Amino acid sequence: WKRLRSYAERDGKYLRSNINTIQADEIYIHRGKVKFGVRVPRNTREAFQLDEDNGNKLWAKAIEVEINKMKEYQVFQVLPRGAAPPEGYSRIPLHFVYDVKHDGTLATPSQISLHFVYDV
Repeated sequence: WKRLRSYAERDGKYLRSNINTIQADEIYIHRGKVKFGVRVPRNTREAFQLDEDNGNKLWAKAIEVEINKMKEYQVFQVLPRGAAPPEGYSRIPLHFVYDVKHDGTLATPSQISLHFVYDV
C-alpha cells in the first residue's frame, strides 16, 4: 500500500486525467471517430452503412476510385474466390483505412499486410 499512497495524496489531477482518457475512449468506441465534421468508418461495411444513412455514395465512390487506381496500375491479379494463387505467389490480405483530408475529401488508402507474405 505504500506505493499507492503517492496516488492518493495527489491533488486529483492525475485521477481526473485518467478518467477523461477513459471517457474519450468510450466515446470513440460507441460513437465512432468524427473528423472535420464527417463520421469516419472503421471498416467497409460501416462505410456502406454510412452512405445508406446519409443518402449518398461518397464513401462508395472513394472506395471505387482507390480500386480503379489499383486496376490501372495493375497492382493485383484478382482470382476467383477459393482459387489457389499461381506457383511462386502467395495471397496477400488487403484492407482499407478510412480518413477525411483537411479539405473535406474522403480518403481510402489501401493497406497491404506485408507481414503475411513469405516465400512459397
